[in-house]
Amino acid sequence: MSHVKCLSLSIIALLAWQQVSAQKSEMKAVWLNRAHQVTNELISDVPRLSKPERALTLARLADVWWRDDQERARTWYKRAVDLVEPIAGESASETRCRLAIARTVLSILSRRDLELNKRLLSLISDTRHNQDPKDRSENADALVSAALAIVTADPNTAEALAESALKLAASIRMGQLLWRLHSASPAAGDKLFLKIEEVALQTSDVNLFSLLLAAVTRGPFTASRYKTKVLAAVSELLARIRQPAEVPPCDIILLVSPLFASTETLLPTHAQRLQEAYALCSKSIKPADSLGSDEKLKGGTIDELLKAADRAENSAERTRYLTRAVEIAAEAKDFDKAISILDSMPDESRKILGDSWSSWRWDYAASAACASRKFDNLQGTQRVIDDTPSSLRAPVRIALVLNCDSFTSSEVIQFLSAARSELQKTQASEQFRWSLSLVRLYGKHVPESAPAVLLEAVNYLNRGSKDTSDFCGSPVNRPTILTSQLLLNQYKLPASLWDLDEAGMLNAVGLVERSEEKAALRLNLITVALTEQRKLQVSNTKSGLEE
Repeated sequence: MSHVKCLSLSIIALLAWQQVSAQKSEMKAVWLNRAHQVTNELISDVPRLSKPERALTLARLADVWWRDDQERARTWYKRAVDLVEPIAGESASETRCRLAIARTVLSILSRRDLELNKRLLSLISDTRHNQDPKDRSENADALVSAALAIVTADPNTAEALAESALKLAASIRMGQLLWRLHSASPAAGDKLFLKIEEVALQTSDVNLFSLLLAAVTRGPFTASRYKTKVLAAVSELLARIRQPAEVPPCDIILLVSPLFASTETLLPTHAQRLQEAYALCSKSIKPADSLGSDEKLKGGTIDELLKAADRAENSAERTRYLTRAVEIAAEAKDFDKAISILDSMPDESRKILGDSWSSWRWDYAASAACASRKFDNLQGTQRVIDDTPSSLRAPVRIALVLNCDSFTSSEVIQFLSAARSELQKTQASEQFRWSLSLVRLYGKHVPESAPAVLLEAVNYLNRGSKDTSDFCGSPVNRPTILTSQLLLNQYKLPASLWDLDEAGMLNAVGLVERSEEKAALRLNLITVALTEQRKLQVSNTKSGLEE
């Protein structure tokens, strides 16, 4: 009888597991269908986007789907690359824009598929389309970043990319690549070290010599033979570019002078050449001027800085003193003092600081209010909020809910409600960003109200500036939502919205008038749906293993 009972219980448990598994499989299908639905909506909007936005949207879409559907992802990636191909007769500004977009597409997908990256890499490294010094420098950075993405898996290809970058400019990330390449493959690291030395000698680039110095003093090339190579290269440089009456390149000579203890390993003529050049350069060094205000900025106390600000001869100098005083107060967690200094700043200083003043003001107010609440000083907390300019109170309340865990649930709800009503007083350009934070917080703390708050956020966006954030709309390419993963992450919506009001959520997103923001919201919705689907997949797999 006991065996029969155990068997019955086993059957019941198996049936229960099968039922749960079926429910999870059904929900997996639901989340996958949701991801496909939003993807189709995004794709249908692509033809109406500008060419740079089309390329960036397709690249982001390929990145989001790569783990789940590589075939479709590759198709989108190829379409993005097609959009950055050179066009006959394009202007210099069009070339600059196209290369900037190509760099961004590569940064998004550099880890995905080496074969697909080859065309982008050839476009970026093509010197015929890299005549502008700024473009050459940024393209070199892009090539080095691509090399860093694959250096462990394919050090030889990474080294080849680094050599292509050196043909364009000295990348600020070349040192990082050299270190990691040596770790992945000492032979490839040696090859790149020698190539950097060769280019440094050809170009007299002080940045490359600085990189070589770092590599042989505190990097992976500290053996004496590497130091000798660097010194020999500098000696050869002197022989190439210097006439007897000319002053040697002192910036390079003084830079590598810490290596002169290794000159005994050089040929005598090389060693003598270096010593003579160092003697000439040493004579040209002037005694350091008094550091003046810089010295006060480094070591002054808050009171000393405030006094120096009172005596400052111009607004810029006064602002430097006051800013440093604010930083010292904040570092000491004396947020009341930091706020007091910010509030005492004259209009000229606030204008110089721009948005930084507002950011510091609400940030330190939130920190001060949280500190008061931790000591159960509710009046102090409220006083800090009341003393905050009305345009910054909503950010303070939102920051408190996000970062301060000392408040009760009812206090959190009160903060959210007050921030929701105060948001209209916030600077118009900031309203949408803060309203999205409110959507996420309502999704966590008051989920039933989140759909309504999302609709309010969309209304804030549509009432805001109609200016588009065109990546190529100015001579200086500025980061936009689709070019920056950090900015894109700010457009995430809570997963709970799908179940609370799926139709209302999708309708609200569809009402967004600005194409880049709408694309960003949809990309994040797809990411959420695929993430939830993967969680269920992992859960099912674990359950199956346990059974």
